[in-house]
Amino acid sequence: MDKLKILDASFLYAETKNTPMHIAGLQHFELPPGADDEWFGALRRYIADRVHRVPFMTRRLKTTPLGMDHPVWVPDTTFDIEYHVRRTRVPSPGTQRQLEQLVARLHEEPLDRGRPLWQFWLVEGLEDGTVAWYSKYHHACIDGMAGQAIIDILFSDDASIPPVPD
Repeated sequence: MDKLKILDASFLYAETKNTPMHIAGLQHFELPPGADDEWFGALRRYIADRVHRVPFMTRRLKTTPLGMDHPVWVPDTTFDIEYHVRRTRVPSPGTQRQLEQLVARLHEEPLDRGRPLWQFWLVEGLEDGTVAWYSKYHHACIDGMAGQAIIDILFSDDASIPPVPD
């Protein structure tokens, strides 16, 4: 068990229904030719094979007895990659405004503290034929530098990239 540091725990303590403490990113991509439902399954498996290299991605929070100390990270014994890597569509015609509205709805939902504190969404149906990738992490887990390291680890075929330290 790894106890949260005071700064990381403060993001949990400061969170309210109206003030979520998660951070996110949104990117646009062109899918490879022939991408289909099997491609998304392969993407999900690709991420599942790598999340263990980023410790918080397979851990959940556990509160201490009587809240006497900061929460601790424990292994999520029921980790479900399908919960964390999802797909959705914008309604036709798939405008930028519709994408922004969808992302706003996804972003306003708090992360479930009974699960690892992150989610990825592949957003399809954009009018220009691209897809969007929405990444959402609780700020108790990462900062900007860690966010870049996570992208490097999860989406690189370079086996020499070291795991993110605890």
